[in-house]
Amino acid sequence: MIADVRTHGSVDDLEVLQRGDDECLVQFRTHLPLLLLAARDSGLPLEMPFEIRDGDATWTLTASQDAISELGDQLSALGIAFTVDYLQQEVGGSEDLLTDRQRAIVRAAIDRGYYDTPASAR
Repeated sequence: MIADVRTHGSVDDLEVLQRGDDECLVQFRTHLPLLLLAARDSGLPLEMPFEIRDGDATWTLTASQDAISELGDQLSALGIAFTVDYLQQEVGGSEDLLTDRQRAIVRAAIDRGYYDTPASAR
């Protein structure tokens, strides 16, 4: 598969970054970045990495419904076939405001009474 990608007419350079038994991580440069063009023209950032398995790319997006719809229009205009497996609307809560490490520190402070009123003996 790597040889096929490397010799594809639109691929200028390909480097294997990691190789496993049935998968590998590659970085490639192309002069015809169709996904990048479609993402750019729809106003979406191209979120990396995305997975390509058996010729199918799996791409997780965080965007408005309008932007995703525009991406679909752009992909269709470029002749790229696609399916949408699912859409999920999420409203970020306070859990999204902290990293895992920050959340652990706040939890430890709560458990040790740091925010108690009146403050407990520390």
